[in-house]
Amino acid sequence: MSKFFNIKTLALLNYIDYNKKDAIAELEKACGFEYYKAKHLENVLTKVIQLKWFAEKFKVDKRKSHLSSLIVSGQMTREDALLELEKPMYDEVEMKEDINRVLSELNISETEFNNLLKRQGVQHSEYPRDPIWRFHVFLYRYFYTPIRQYLKK
Repeated sequence: MSKFFNIKTLALLNYIDYNKKDAIAELEKACGFEYYKAKHLENVLTKVIQLKWFAEKFKVDKRKSHLSSLIVSGQMTREDALLELEKPMYDEVEMKEDINRVLSELNISETEFNNLLKRQGVQHSEYPRDPIWRFHVFLYRYFYTPIRQYLKK
């Protein structure tokens, strides 16, 4: 449990013994769940964002963070994760179909999509925030984090 300005925070998920394979098996047995190949590919839009948009626009391979959490929790070896990263992110034909479906739903052309993909990316930190949020970030960055690090010593 952590405390910030006398507010107690309890991260409940840190107390659950989560195992990905066991969770998938339990869901398959309980309700016929079918796993969708990788984390956050539960629908076409998130699949396109995770595997195409992030990778091409921001040069971010989301599989790295997902596999890292499995390594840290002892559910996968580093070597197995590296082998997984050698595989293609997606099937080209399937991704083309998924992109076309998303573009149809968003009512934009493939040319518009490709132009957006090629444009310089904007980081979330570049967007303006309200003064209260900026003050909170200031407190966290310059007071809370250094104090917490000092207390850990």
